[in-house]
Amino acid sequence: MDINPALFDVMGWNASDVHKTIQKLESIFNQAYHEQSLEDEMLCNLKKKDIDIIFEDSVLHSVQVAFEHHVQIRLWFKGLREDVMLIINKVQDILNHLLKQELLKSAVQWCFCENGKAIPFNSEANYALEKDRSQMVAVMDDSGRKFKVNKIKMIATIESSSHEHTVTRITKEDLASSIPPLWTITDSTSVQRVLLNPSSFEFQQVSDLFKQTSADKTIISIERIQNVFLWKAFDIKRSQLKDKNGQAELNEMQLFHGTDKDACDSIDKNGFNRSLAGQNGTVYGHGVYFAKNSQYSVAYSPADQQGRHYMYLAQLLIGRYTVGNSSMRVPPAYSQSNKNDLFDSLVDSVTNPTIFVVFHDDQVYPGYLITFS
Repeated sequence: MDINPALFDVMGWNASDVHKTIQKLESIFNQAYHEQSLEDEMLCNLKKKDIDIIFEDSVLHSVQVAFEHHVQIRLWFKGLREDVMLIINKVQDILNHLLKQELLKSAVQWCFCENGKAIPFNSEANYALEKDRSQMVAVMDDSGRKFKVNKIKMIATIESSSHEHTVTRITKEDLASSIPPLWTITDSTSVQRVLLNPSSFEFQQVSDLFKQTSADKTIISIERIQNVFLWKAFDIKRSQLKDKNGQAELNEMQLFHGTDKDACDSIDKNGFNRSLAGQNGTVYGHGVYFAKNSQYSVAYSPADQQGRHYMYLAQLLIGRYTVGNSSMRVPPAYSQSNKNDLFDSLVDSVTNPTIFVVFHDDQVYPGYLITFS
């Protein structure tokens, strides 16, 4: 916001009086005028509506506000001292509220189920759902979709389409109770890569599986992927398949998936979602492909500029499977009497499967990222 400058013309009979008057005016101005900056880690979390409120209040009180982007975001305020302090206090109130939202998110996370996957509500919506004691709470996601959430029925309805989604409330204790014992959790809301010690038993287990068919490759590093929400979704899917198929036909396996470096961050955060379908072939169906042998996945692990290749050792819930073909976009029905009961996966061979194709995001967890040359 730019403010037009005020110009003073000082005239008098002698230069001394004019000079004294100018000094007096400058003194009065300096006592009233104030410049101050504000640095805070939460400034990067400001939303458009927060910024709009800050600028509207600044205009109302004739305070000039400027954003400065260097190593850290900084806000500059210029104007009358009392007005500048008023605006800074209002900004601090907004930042404190954003901090409360982030702190709550680390303890409690509300999610809605979409396409069979648990989607976390953003910090603002999560805070509203947790703190608002009303039965019906209106919230919005990052894409602008408006939800009406019935906290008694645990149903979220999208206003524009009337589509209903199941809602869950997950606490830090819920998450901690289901995570693998080897994990070292420091932040239940973040995605972490934990570098394994080459002398550890965990490293040797992953390395041995990789080396069974890729002994000519050199492992540079193995990192454990710790994503609590992906693991929780995987754990829920495990329970669903166990209820549907029984323990004998759960078929939980560790399989390989080759990829390029650019896809790794997305896989760590979002898992093997269906945007990856077809990237490693469509011979056995239009899903996401995994291999029993690491050698097969090497062909889908292009080198980066440093000559490094990337491959995941993923944990999969294969369930019931049948041979796939290139025309299949979903698995066929398992039973002719129930068209809605589908096979869970497709394979290259029922008797000795080495290639597996899945169609449901939560059937896979990206357990380890192997970097090799």
